[in-house]
Amino acid sequence: MKTICIAANAVRDKKLRVSKRLVEFIESKGFQTADFYGITAEQEENVLFAAVLGGDGTMLAAARRSAELGAEIPLLGINLGTLGYLTDVEESDAEHAVELAIDGNYTLERRMMLDISVGGHTFYALNEACVKARAPFGTAELSLEVNGEYIDKYKGDGLLVCTPTGSTAYNLSAGGPIIKPDGEMIAVTPVCPHTFYARPVVVSSDDVVTIRPAGPGHAVAADGRVVGNLPAGGAAIIKKSERRAAIIRTTGLGFYDILRRKMMKPR
Repeated sequence: MKTICIAANAVRDKKLRVSKRLVEFIESKGFQTADFYGITAEQEENVLFAAVLGGDGTMLAAARRSAELGAEIPLLGINLGTLGYLTDVEESDAEHAVELAIDGNYTLERRMMLDISVGGHTFYALNEACVKARAPFGTAELSLEVNGEYIDKYKGDGLLVCTPTGSTAYNLSAGGPIIKPDGEMIAVTPVCPHTFYARPVVVSSDDVVTIRPAGPGHAVAADGRVVGNLPAGGAAIIKKSERRAAIIRTTGLGFYDILRRKMMKPR
């Protein structure tokens, strides 16, 4: 029997009200259910898809979990948050979207992810890597290299390295470019730089980005979570991951439709 997983945000889904409702609906269709964060790499082969209940942060966490399992488990996002840019539908359409996904009536977007190597450990990100000063309100002093070639030094709040998916997140707020999700590019965006000339740089997804701190007291974050310290003489090495996030779309809305509805004024 195929399994449909539930990846719930207990803060957004109060008392797991929506989760319980969906579990009942899914099991009435003849499928078994499981907690997405409790399955193993061996069990993932039996998973049809995961219903992700929350907002964008919940979708990011589910994408990272899928990557950690070494899989591309399709993720159906049901928005219980505010923006819900990565999610597919609102709560009122949850059962209908699940039924469409069960029947295979959806498109699958395979989104590029990043490998972030720090101190011998590798972390995954769907949106972005960020190198910043660890101390609150501290200033980061960072040098940037692409494929081993020195680009420049930056002083400010930090440097963002983002995927096309992440281009509409922190990168957009920092003044970086919007990149269509299927674009094979990486954007490097200075955050609040202390110079007028510092501008975002867009490189190929095949390029390797290296960020080195000028001194101690820097941190590396993956999708907003601090994952490691970056000491003086250390480096964060960021490149396209071999793993991708698989996002289910049942609504038929295109990238620019979603962008306009979520982030721009309505027509």
